[in-house]
Amino acid sequence: MYLLKTDKCEECNACLEFCPVSKNSKIMNCKHCPDVPCKDSCKYNAFYEVSPGIWGIDPDSCVGCGECVYACPYDAIVMEDGIAKKCTLCGDCLNHCPISGALKIVETEDEKEEKARILGWVKTK
Repeated sequence: MYLLKTDKCEECNACLEFCPVSKNSKIMNCKHCPDVPCKDSCKYNAFYEVSPGIWGIDPDSCVGCGECVYACPYDAIVMEDGIAKKCTLCGDCLNHCPISGALKIVETEDEKEEKARILGWVKTK
């Protein structure tokens, strides 16, 4: 699951103005990877699970080593004031976007299949 800017986005940055994590647009690149390379690179256990599959960084546990920044394949973690920051899909950006449909949350095919399996829409072998 990740945030996607659509072709309706006019780059007004209202989404970032209300972002509680960072004002840096790079955080919107986060794809919330299923294998979570950023979390796995952290030797200080600074990552916590916000909701299933969505990870955040605890600013009190982050020592600012930057390993997660290097591990992120989407260049979506930023360092600010010596602390790593990333998107947590909190929804504030969606709620404050003035253009309907400019931002949307997208599910991966694996997430769609898992949801269908859980809801009993797909028979398992």
